[in-house]
Amino acid sequence: MFLKKINTQFFDGFIKEMHNQEQLGSSASSFVDINIEGADENWQKVIEEFNSFTQSANERIAHQHDNLKMINAIIKSGMWTMYFDDKENISMVVWSDEFRKMIGYNDASDFSNTLEAWSDKLHPEDKDFTLGEFGACIADTTGRKEYDVNYRLMTKSEGYKWYRAAGRIVRIDGGKPSMFIGIFVDITQEQENQHLLSISRSEERRVGKECM
Repeated sequence: MFLKKINTQFFDGFIKEMHNQEQLGSSASSFVDINIEGADENWQKVIEEFNSFTQSANERIAHQHDNLKMINAIIKSGMWTMYFDDKENISMVVWSDEFRKMIGYNDASDFSNTLEAWSDKLHPEDKDFTLGEFGACIADTTGRKEYDVNYRLMTKSEGYKWYRAAGRIVRIDGGKPSMFIGIFVDITQEQENQHLLSISRSEERRVGKECM
C-alpha cells in the first residue's frame, strides 16, 4: 500500500537528489538538505529524518575539518588525496589548499588537481627516486610498502624547498588501491640545520687535524 501512495515524479526527483548528495559528499565532504516541498506525508517523514542525519554529519565533518586545519597550522603541513578507478589508475587528485599555500599557491586555479602539477615541480635530482617510491607503494598489494620520502619541490616564488611526504593507501578487493591519503610537511629549516651542522663538524675535524 505504501508504494502505491508514492508520487512517481517526486520519487524520481528524490533519487536524483540522493545521487547529487553522493557527488557532493565525495567532492566537498559535505551534504545539503533535501527540499521537502511536493512530498506526501510518508516521504516528508523520510526526508525529515534524512535531513536530521545530514545536519548531524555536517557538524561532525566541520569539527574534523577545524581540527585538521589546526593540526596543519601547528606542524606546517598539508593534506593530499588520490583516488583510483577499477583499472587501478589514478582517476582524481585533490590537493588541499593548505598544501598549495605551503608552496605559494592559492587554489585549483593556479595549482590544478592533477598529478603533474606536483610531479613537474620535483627537483631533477629527487624526481626519479620520489616517483619510484610513489609507484612502488601503489604496486605493493600487501600494504607493507610505506611511502615516506624527503624531496625538494619548486615553490612559486621561493625556489626549491625541502618537504617530507608520507602516505598510506586504502585497499579493497584483494589489495586493489582505492584511495591514497597523505601528508606534506615543510622540512626546509630542518635540512638547513643539518647542513650547517655537517659543515661545522667538518670544520672541527679540519682544525683538529691541523693542531695534531
